[in-house]
Amino acid sequence: LELHSEYIPGGSESIYDVDQRIGRKTNIIPLLQEDKFLCSFSHIFADDYASGYYSYQWAEVMSYDAFSAFEEAGLDNQRAIEVLGRKFRDTILALGGGKSPLEVFVEF
Repeated sequence: LELHSEYIPGGSESIYDVDQRIGRKTNIIPLLQEDKFLCSFSHIFADDYASGYYSYQWAEVMSYDAFSAFEEAGLDNQRAIEVLGRKFRDTILALGGGKSPLEVFVEF
């Protein structure tokens, strides 16, 4: 996202500098200095798919958030999991397009 929103062409950092800087904060294994993945990752620069690509990351955040509700209920608490499972079924799975996705998720 930073490449789309804050990168300044011709500025003090190249796209590779940005990639390395972000990689130092987010990757478990350090990127190789000669890594040029950005050159082959055309999704982030080609047409309008670029912004849609990040919907996968957003879906991961939402799935983690939903699973954390089950963790908070206690994964070993059968009764609480059943109640929460029904709530998941009755909101996320049942409401479909009847309400906005955000409303459904918040309701869960």
